[in-house]
Amino acid sequence: MKPELLALVCVAFLAPLPPADALAAPAPSLTEVGYAPLKMTVGGETRCLTANGDDTKSWQYVALETCKDGSRLQNWKLKAIGNARYFIFNEYFGETRYLRTYGKASSIALDSDTSGYTTMRSWEVSNGALNDIRLWNVYSRDIGQWKTLDADPQGQSVGISIPGSTRADVWQYDIDMPTPQFPVAGTKKVLVMATHFSDETSADSTPVRDTVLGVFGTPYYEDRSARNYLLQASGERLTANMDFLDEVDIGERPDACNASQILSAARDAARHRERNPQDYDYLFVSIRQWRQCPWVGLAPVPGNWVLAQGSSAHKFWTWTHEFGHAMGFQHARIRYGCPARDGVAQLGGDCTTYNYGKAPTDPMGGGGAAMFPVAYQHFAGWLSDADVPWIKHDGTYKLDPLWRRGSAAQGYRIRRSDGSVLFVEFRRPSQPFETWWGASPYVNGVTVYVVNYSPKARSMTSTLVNTTPGSGRSMGDAPLLPNHSLDDTLSGMRLTVTLAHNDGAELKVEKLPK
Repeated sequence: MKPELLALVCVAFLAPLPPADALAAPAPSLTEVGYAPLKMTVGGETRCLTANGDDTKSWQYVALETCKDGSRLQNWKLKAIGNARYFIFNEYFGETRYLRTYGKASSIALDSDTSGYTTMRSWEVSNGALNDIRLWNVYSRDIGQWKTLDADPQGQSVGISIPGSTRADVWQYDIDMPTPQFPVAGTKKVLVMATHFSDETSADSTPVRDTVLGVFGTPYYEDRSARNYLLQASGERLTANMDFLDEVDIGERPDACNASQILSAARDAARHRERNPQDYDYLFVSIRQWRQCPWVGLAPVPGNWVLAQGSSAHKFWTWTHEFGHAMGFQHARIRYGCPARDGVAQLGGDCTTYNYGKAPTDPMGGGGAAMFPVAYQHFAGWLSDADVPWIKHDGTYKLDPLWRRGSAAQGYRIRRSDGSVLFVEFRRPSQPFETWWGASPYVNGVTVYVVNYSPKARSMTSTLVNTTPGSGRSMGDAPLLPNHSLDDTLSGMRLTVTLAHNDGAELKVEKLPK
């Protein structure tokens, strides 16, 4: 089966989120940010979240009051604690008092009390237009309510409630918030099982073993296995230690193709082979071809297991695609047909977006052997914020080729007014996965993506942009080549590639001409 055909038959689904500790992993360095006001515009007036200044008490109410320049009672810091969560501190009181809720998630205060669940003091952020943010209390999600920090637009009261009421919950915060990261890094244990049902003979397990674990003795630059793919794509920040069980009989065939039943049977069979699935971070299971299963591969978004069937289990890109889902990557999209203005494509609302279109650089969109784009690497914690800086000002920005670290960046990010983020990257051919032909635009230009995050679902969606004006759905001409420009109307920036060669690329960024 060709890699691009995976777009037709891969199935991913949103999984119920496990406890936070189950998704914990070594995190990249967390950028320390300073203090700034949390503002809200109500009735044409800008007001600020304000702490009560009575420090004789161990806790303070907060309110919405007229902003005062330089007031420490109105300055707030969102301090990253990992897994895209934050503590919120006030500058006047420092990091001794937390903005938190209590048992029923019905009220908030700035409090030194750290009793109860850590999630009562934890917040997640969703970005809106530019510096607009919403702050979601994590504990409220745990009890099935998902409440945001909000205010009464007619008064000064601040609290938390489920969005959709008359209360306002969009805040302006002038400090750039990091894009979400849910690290899958370090050493992960993976149990790989080649299975069959009792009513069928076992298939040769060798192709599954070789495509997932690799062939012993093969040099890394020839090893096209899923294990080596994850090592290379992560810049050696993810090591998959794999154990393999072959010819595993998982018992009676279910009446229908039910993933839960297949996985349960596989786990039971593993225990009979003296392997406890709970000792592993991930479970990979192959089954023989079964007509009732309408997929070649299956995985939750995010999750800790992958299923593959038939000959598709003999293709490493089936496993890496599905593992991408397990890391929180949704199916990729493509955006094309952007109108031109003075010969420059205008990336905005008038382009066409196609769900799960063929994106040659993206294994989540039929890209086959191509390694994960820069936005996925950042989301998984393989690249830090410093590796993929923000572009905020006019200037010329240098890019190193992906997976070749020099003095320049691995990619750049640009905020957009709809809450999405523009990512750019530069690639060059390399073995054994980035096997582009030398004249391909994908290794001679800068590739552009629009990325949307769903922090509450711990997932992201990447959209490959065709930078050629009026382009069709074929994405062969998508990258931005030297001496060509792209106008991003949602960030107000023009991007022009000035240079691209074996050692890197240069990108000129300037405000859109009027």
